[in-house]
Amino acid sequence: MDYLSFRPNLYVSDTEQAVKFYHDVLGLDVLHQDEDFALLSQQGAELALVRKLTRIPQQAYLYVSDVETMYVHCQSQQATITMPLTLHDYGTRDFVIQDYDGNLIGVGQRVGG
Repeated sequence: MDYLSFRPNLYVSDTEQAVKFYHDVLGLDVLHQDEDFALLSQQGAELALVRKLTRIPQQAYLYVSDVETMYVHCQSQQATITMPLTLHDYGTRDFVIQDYDGNLIGVGQRVGG
């Protein structure tokens, strides 16, 4: 048996607004979208958005190959950055953004050890 992928599902109150956010801010392509569900993807990284009227903020993490470029892009899109670009002693450099529903998305790159 092989593991093929691992996809986070985030609850959102407005699927259309969330799709626009994740497309504009993180550059994810829309594979499917309807009123209650959306599936986005970019180079093997996938994210599902599930409409739920009760807000339950969640967290997900996206690894990228160039975290500095993504950080500058998120700033240019005026994303809410809750943690600036930080180098951690466990070998990851990352930052955290927040979407309209309070979901936190860590974006990072392994840089050593």
